[in-house]
Amino acid sequence: MKARLNRASDCGNAARIASRITIAADDESQPAQVMPLQDGEQERVLGGGRARGRRDRLHGARRAQLDQLRSDLVAAVSHELRTPLTGALGAAQTLEGHYAELSDAQRRIPLSMIDEQSRRLERVIDQILLASQIDNNVFHAAVQSFDCIEVFDAVVRGVSPDDRSRVVVEATPGFAVRADLDHLREVGANLVDNALKYSAGSGRLAAVERETAVRITVSDDGPGIPEADRERVFEKFFRLDPAQRRGIGGTGLGLYIARELTERI
Repeated sequence: MKARLNRASDCGNAARIASRITIAADDESQPAQVMPLQDGEQERVLGGGRARGRRDRLHGARRAQLDQLRSDLVAAVSHELRTPLTGALGAAQTLEGHYAELSDAQRRIPLSMIDEQSRRLERVIDQILLASQIDNNVFHAAVQSFDCIEVFDAVVRGVSPDDRSRVVVEATPGFAVRADLDHLREVGANLVDNALKYSAGSGRLAAVERETAVRITVSDDGPGIPEADRERVFEKFFRLDPAQRRGIGGTGLGLYIARELTERI
């Protein structure tokens, strides 16, 4: 309620109000406070509480956004970590339980699986760390001149042995570019990985010289991206097949990283 105070008691009441009110920070809340006030010969009761203002609503929206990002991270990454861990653990248990019974050739199969799944784990962790560095703008770009074919060779070496033959390189040595070699390789690796996931055919890496620049493209023969999702595919954690009904995994960070690095290097 509003208390109508006369001038004679205004000063005393103001001092009492000031001494009793606790100013809350933006992320805090204070309980309502009740105090008696003198209005001439009458005593009135003043009650008040801190209302949540615009800044509070903004903090609430930000917390909700962070909670959603955290949930998306757990959902996207947990499967990508568990799958290679399960594969590597199974291979290690096979070696441990049957080592003496296996020939050298048979031992190389689980050892190769452990190596492959460990590299997959490393890849997932590297993507998470790089995405975090991008978000916080703490990564360093070491710009240098190099032959475009160096990037293509590095990208192809990073593809799993089973899929390496599906990568077609359409470029010749001699195309000099200036960029961060590691970051450009990361962009190419993410795009090629995406092309191989969504296509049963080849993923093509091509470079064409354009006056003072070199245009690098990655293409495939897959079904393409639905028009409604063409902007969203570059969002963090977004995947066209989130339920993985088609067996296509991924953290949902590859295209996000590719876009951010392309804009920064």
